[in-house]
Amino acid sequence: SAFMGSGLKKVDLKDNIVEIGYQAFAFCNALKEIKIESQPNIKLGKDFFACCRNLTKIDLSRCPIETVPFHSIFSCTLLEVIRISPSSTDLSHFYLSYLDHLKFLELKNGKPSIGFEIEGCNIDTLIINEELYMADSIKGCQINNLIVFRSDTFTFAEYPTKINSNKI
Repeated sequence: SAFMGSGLKKVDLKDNIVEIGYQAFAFCNALKEIKIESQPNIKLGKDFFACCRNLTKIDLSRCPIETVPFHSIFSCTLLEVIRISPSSTDLSHFYLSYLDHLKFLELKNGKPSIGFEIEGCNIDTLIINEELYMADSIKGCQINNLIVFRSDTFTFAEYPTKINSNKI
């Protein structure tokens, strides 16, 4: 909980980050943007961004992460952009719920298993790999633009571009 409740407005971490601990940035209500670019794999603690009420952007797209712990992005109600892309990321406990302002969610890679779930979110654009999409763990979401990516062949899979909330 190193920066828990602090007045940080932006976090931009690069190079040689090994671990971000339990509730490291939780309750940072002034925090609007987080970007982490690092090597090697980073271990993230539970609730690391929880309750950051003004957070609008999380970019972990250039950051190998071991796993995204359950409820890590809990109660960040103003989130507009989430990017998580490295293929090594275990999304078994990745859970997003009831985010009404989400414009862009990118999960190009990742390994689904028990606990991966996106529920009740309004998402303008969702980019997701086929394995995650087929896991049938996206429920009650309104998605305007869906892009399903085949990570093994780096091609786009054939799925409808517009999905209504009744289908998922």
